[in-house]
Amino acid sequence: MGQCSTQDAVGPQLQLRGDSGNSFASVDLASRFQDGAKEDTFVVNSRQVDLEVVRNQRAEAAVASSNMSQMVRRNTRTALQEQSEGRGSLFSSSEMRTGFQRISTSLRMSRMGTMKRNQMIEDVTEAAPKEGLQGASLEQRLQTFGMQMVEMAGDGNCQFRTIAFNLFRSQDHHAAPRRAAVAHMKKHADFFGVFFEDEAEFQKYLKNMSISGTWGDELTLRAVVEAYGCIAHVVTSEPKNWHLVYEPENTEVDPAIAVCPKGMDMPKPRKQIFLAYISPIHYNAIVARKAG
Repeated sequence: MGQCSTQDAVGPQLQLRGDSGNSFASVDLASRFQDGAKEDTFVVNSRQVDLEVVRNQRAEAAVASSNMSQMVRRNTRTALQEQSEGRGSLFSSSEMRTGFQRISTSLRMSRMGTMKRNQMIEDVTEAAPKEGLQGASLEQRLQTFGMQMVEMAGDGNCQFRTIAFNLFRSQDHHAAPRRAAVAHMKKHADFFGVFFEDEAEFQKYLKNMSISGTWGDELTLRAVVEAYGCIAHVVTSEPKNWHLVYEPENTEVDPAIAVCPKGMDMPKPRKQIFLAYISPIHYNAIVARKAG
């Protein structure tokens, strides 16, 4: 593997969601989806973007942001919101560090053997129509396939934290995929710029998206998929098409764009990553639950 552009490393902090008394296994999550949710699996090419979907997501996020407390709004924002003055960090580093760090890291889907991971993917893709998962909650869907969420800090960086957990084993490396997403969109402004009213709005978006605490969105997810050449499985809280698979148009990686924490190698091409999306405001990582 090649070395990618680097930034200083920071320590990982992860918290498992749910019953801490449950036992867990070191597993790689990709395998449970291929045949388990066929009717609700939607494969998305990174360059096939529906402008209406982008607009709807922005509107939903703006409503969600306006309903948050004043303290939260001072610390986080959507990319086209005006930035508040005096913004500080909503969570201290000590609040993000928990005793579950090493356990949840060992549960990453990428730790699972290829055959087992593929079997998990097949199970998920096949099971949705059989088990009535369209009406199930996000956690019920994950439990059906022996998975659970890893809670990401709710500081406006959750999408990038989830991606960093998948790519670099720690949510605290969230600055790396954020930087890569913004750099990739700048490089491919001819494509990403069409989702904005004009050049000024696009530049405002890029400026704000480069700031920690700005919510990631549909465009940043696609930009990360392209920048790192990875495949993103997104299990959502939506009633239909709740298993989205984002695939890059190609897997050629620009090492000047694909930022990695200091000393870390470039993720393997077509590495599969796993995100739980609670529409429209929060992402968590997904890990496998140990049987028994």
